[in-house]
Amino acid sequence: MNELDRLEVSDGRIGETALVLGSFRHRPSGDWDFVLGGKGYMGGLEQLVQDYGIEVE
Repeated sequence: MNELDRLEVSDGRIGETALVLGSFRHRPSGDWDFVLGGKGYMGGLEQLVQDYGIEVE
């Protein structure tokens, strides 16, 4: 298998306790792609899942 891309990951920024490194996208052809991208969350996993519309009590 050949490497398609690379995302350098550091220790994050101070206060970030959760990190998303990318996402899977379903293409109309039925194939799946992994799209690189990073986003850190200072509110941890709770803030991350809320960003995706999941309610946390």
